[in-house]
Amino acid sequence: MAFCVSPSLQRNRYNRMQSLRCSLSSSSERVKESTNADLSTNEFNTWTEKTGIQMPSISLTNFDSERKGVAQRGMLATSPVRAGDLLISVDRKKVLQVTSLDVKQSPFPEKVPSDTWRKLPWYVRLALRTADCQQDLEHELHLWASLLPTSVDLPHHWSDSQLAELQNSRLIDAIVEQRNEYRKWYSLLNNANNPIMRGRKYTDFVRAVDCVRSRAFQGPLELAPFKERLRLLLFIAANVLLWPALKALPLENALNGGLTALFALLMYDVLTPKIVKLIQGVELQRYAMTPGIDFFNHNSRVTDRANVSYEYFSDKFEVRSGEDYDTGHEVFISYGSQSNDAFLQYYGFVEPDNPSETFTFDSSVEHLLGIARKSLVAKRKGFDNKVVESVARKLNSNRNAAETALRELCEAELKAMGTTLDEDEALLRSGTVKCARHELAIRYRIEKKKLLNSIISKKQETI
Repeated sequence: MAFCVSPSLQRNRYNRMQSLRCSLSSSSERVKESTNADLSTNEFNTWTEKTGIQMPSISLTNFDSERKGVAQRGMLATSPVRAGDLLISVDRKKVLQVTSLDVKQSPFPEKVPSDTWRKLPWYVRLALRTADCQQDLEHELHLWASLLPTSVDLPHHWSDSQLAELQNSRLIDAIVEQRNEYRKWYSLLNNANNPIMRGRKYTDFVRAVDCVRSRAFQGPLELAPFKERLRLLLFIAANVLLWPALKALPLENALNGGLTALFALLMYDVLTPKIVKLIQGVELQRYAMTPGIDFFNHNSRVTDRANVSYEYFSDKFEVRSGEDYDTGHEVFISYGSQSNDAFLQYYGFVEPDNPSETFTFDSSVEHLLGIARKSLVAKRKGFDNKVVESVARKLNSNRNAAETALRELCEAELKAMGTTLDEDEALLRSGTVKCARHELAIRYRIEKKKLLNSIISKKQETI
C-alpha cells in the first residue's frame, strides 16, 4: 500500500536551518560529512537501534555546512545499496498518526476536549499529538520528537514584499489563505482554553504545524492491521471447532455462526469506507509522522521507485531504494509527483527541472475560454488534450488556432511577470541577491518561466 506526501501538507521534511531542503547533489557524488557531527544525529541513530527501527545500510548524517542551497541533514549510505534494497522499516506502533476514523474522540481529552478535537483538520490534530509527545518525557517517541526542527522557514512567514518576488498571484493567494487558516485554528484552540495550549504562543503553534506539514505522509487507511484480522479469524475458527467438540452446539449451527461472523466482518471492511465517504465526504486516510523516514531528502529522480509504503501483513512502514548507491553517498526518496508550488509552500524548496512542474492559470481565463475550473494547467508536455479540444470548440473547431491561442496565453503570462528568464538567471549569477528568501523566490519563478518558454517554443503534444 503506497503512501505519498500529501500536497495539502506537503510535503517535505526536517531539521533544516536553510530554506532549501531538497538535496540536489548527484547520487554518484560522494557526500562530505561534517567534521563537527551534531550530537543529535548520533543520539537518533542509537535510539533507532534500541526501538527496533531497522536501517540496515543508512544513517542520519549532518553534511558539510558549505553545501549551500541544499539540506544540511539527510540519510547517508553506510554500505553499498542496490535498487530495491530495504532502506528503513518502522513498526506502526512507533509512528504518530491521525486517521479518518479518530476524528470524534480526542486521544487526550484532559488536554483537548473531543468537541474541539473533531473540528480540527488533520494537520492540527497531528501537530497536537506531536506536541504532546515532546512534552511527555516518558513517551517512547520523546527523543525523536525532541529532535524535530524548532523552525521551518516557509513562505507564509515571508513579508508581503518578499511574496511579491514570486511573481505568481495564484500561489501568493494560496499562501495568504494558509496564514488565515492557521490564525483560525489557533484562535479556536485558545478560546477553548485547552490545557495543551497553555503557555504556547501563536509562533509555537505555527512551528508545530509547519513541522508536521513538511514531514508527514498521507495514504489510504486499512480498517485493521493483518495481525488483528488474523487473530479474529482464528478465534472464529476455534469457536466453530470448540462448541461441537464440547457437544454444546451441533456442527451445523457452529458452522452457520462462523459463516455469519465472517460475513459480518467482510461487510464491515467493505461497507465502512463507503459509509465514511458518504457521511464525511472523504476517503479513509491516515496521516503519519514516521521516525527516520522523515529525515530523507527528496529527488524526483526516484519518483515512483522510492516511496513510503505501509506493508499490511508485517504492519510496518517501509522504504526501499529507488536506485543504486555507493557507501558515503546521500540516499533519496520521493515526496511524490508535485509541482514547485507545493514544494515551496509546504516544504520550503524549489526543485530545478522538476518533471512534475506545472503552471496554473487564473480561473477568469478558464471562464473566458469555457474550460472546466482548475483544468487550465500547463505541464512539461504542454496542455492536456481535453483543454486543447475545449479551446478549439470556441474557435470553430480549429485545433491549430487553439494551440496558437494557448501559446499566446503563455506569452502573456511571461510578459506580466515583471522580469524575464534571462534577467532572473543573470541576477542569480551576479551574487547581489538580497537574502535566502529572495534567492528562493527567483529560483521558483525561473522554473515557471522555463516551463512557459518550453511550451511556446514547441508544437503542442497530445497528452
